Amino acid sequence: MPEGSIYYYHHTRHAKTRSDYKSTMNVYRPKEPDKAPQKAIYYNSYYESLKQNERAKLLSDEGKALYSQRKIDVESVFGQVKANLSFTRLHLLGKDKLKTGVELLFMANNLGSL
Repeated sequence: MPEGSIYYYHHTRHAKTRSDYKSTMNVYRPKEPDKAPQKAIYYNSYYESLKQNERAKLLSDEGKALYSQRKIDVESVFGQVKANLSFTRLHLLGKDKLKTGVELLFMANNLGSL
């Protein structure tokens, strides 16, 4: 919670995404809205527990080893794509178009390394 502001439980918000993912969030509102740095705080306890579990995995010895290997295996490819193909972003909407764009991008990168 932001320092110096007191928030109280206001209601529970149920949301559903376009992919039918359902989430439940607790909404907290400030007692003094004029002095508060933000209008509300949305807290998803399930999401927070997932983050805590993943943080624990990353901080384990095995997680540290895997994460350090990621820098070698994955990030170097993205660096090559950015440097060699002058690629910074895809201007496509939708998962299918995005997937096709990324596939083409990496095919071009692979062809360049032949």
